[in-house]
Amino acid sequence: MNDFGVADDVLRQEELVRTVAWMDISKQLRTRFLRTFAGWPEGDRAARWQPMIAALRAVAGEAERLGVQLVMENHNHRGFVQTAADVLAILEAVGSPALGLLLDTGNYLDGLVSIERTARLAWHVHAKFTKVLPDGRDARVDHDTAIALLRGAGYKGCVSVEYEGDEPGMTAVPRALAYLRGLVR
Repeated sequence: MNDFGVADDVLRQEELVRTVAWMDISKQLRTRFLRTFAGWPEGDRAARWQPMIAALRAVAGEAERLGVQLVMENHNHRGFVQTAADVLAILEAVGSPALGLLLDTGNYLDGLVSIERTARLAWHVHAKFTKVLPDGRDARVDHDTAIALLRGAGYKGCVSVEYEGDEPGMTAVPRALAYLRGLVR
């Protein structure tokens, strides 16, 4: 977990150093991707935007040097990445082949609108489930359409279940997984 939205330059540099340290661990574990975040702006979002971009450029440059692929999650929660426009602006400003998108189906403020605009950029996908219905569908996210949009964009990567609900995972996740498997086959 990193946060490039912190206002203090020293603390943001510490976030950068920690992210780079995880690149070494990622290489040791032979992971395909290392997740990163743009962060959550402390105070004025506009004032924190350029420092966040600078931090992402720095870690992406280090990722290029080390041969690591970073995936920035569209992790909203009042963060920098709330819609497709934010993802597109960040990826363009950073301009690194080492930085891609970890698309979380449940984190965009405008849902399917932003999924459609960014599906072509996804390197990995989290299928978000928060309230798993008896048939395995999520009460909040239309995964039928989200998966169709990803398929239409040519996405061929992995789709993992990310469950954040109140029901115990031991009962909710198997239903969500069975439903999702039916969609991605």
